Amino acid sequence: MSLKHPRYKVAVVQAAPVFLDLDATIDKTIALIKEAAASGAALIAFPETFIPGYPWHIWLDSPAWSIGKGFTSRYFDNSLAYDSPEADRLRKAVREAGITAVLGLSERFEGSLYIAQWILGPDGETIATRRKLRVTHVERTVYGEGDGSDLAVHDIPGLGRVGALCCWEHIQPLTKYAMYAQNEQVHVGAWPSFSLYEPFAYALSAEVNNAASRVYAVEGGCFVLAPCAVVSEAMLDELCDTPTKRELLRAGGAAARIYGPDGRELAAPLAPD
Repeated sequence: MSLKHPRYKVAVVQAAPVFLDLDATIDKTIALIKEAAASGAALIAFPETFIPGYPWHIWLDSPAWSIGKGFTSRYFDNSLAYDSPEADRLRKAVREAGITAVLGLSERFEGSLYIAQWILGPDGETIATRRKLRVTHVERTVYGEGDGSDLAVHDIPGLGRVGALCCWEHIQPLTKYAMYAQNEQVHVGAWPSFSLYEPFAYALSAEVNNAASRVYAVEGGCFVLAPCAVVSEAMLDELCDTPTKRELLRAGGAAARIYGPDGRELAAPLAPD
């Protein structure tokens, strides 16, 4: 029996979090969920670790500097636990909006942090949770790793077969194959931002990483929603205590995209907030 391909509107987030402020970033997440639903979207996809923001400090200096500046402890404290009042706020907002949301967050669980994606259905119930299988480079100073048991595609009524991965999971062939083999129709490929170490680290650029999203669409024969966060000036003020750090990380970096199964770009992004 062939797969059915329903038609519906999606929202792909391109925005900056309220960095290291869990409550304020949840407020912003809820506002984006409401905006997407009001515009008729049935599905909204968020960037990698949008809640409470990607830990850019780990790329800017030593672990000792991050600890001394308070970033390490603040990041842990502002990460999101599944059974928490903050998570309940998100579930309530999704239910009230009547939309499916693929959230990107730093998940706190039993003393460890994980790069996580939660899929919440329009009834506010959890369809799936997953954790990034192999975290990238210095991310290993912050996060634990997933175990692969959640490399799954989910049959969601009205939306089709939906799956999700984060960032450089899209350059891991066996990880991708595990998803392709499950007849994925819509894939959320979440990214943090593309303004780190430019222009001398080309592998981190928007051009390379959007190419990874585009190849995923063609290889998997699926639609790819690629949300991407923004680095705001307020984040730079928080993170960069020397001119050199402002050379390593720049404002902007937004490059959210939607690709069709033939690799064609389907929608131009709106300007970031």
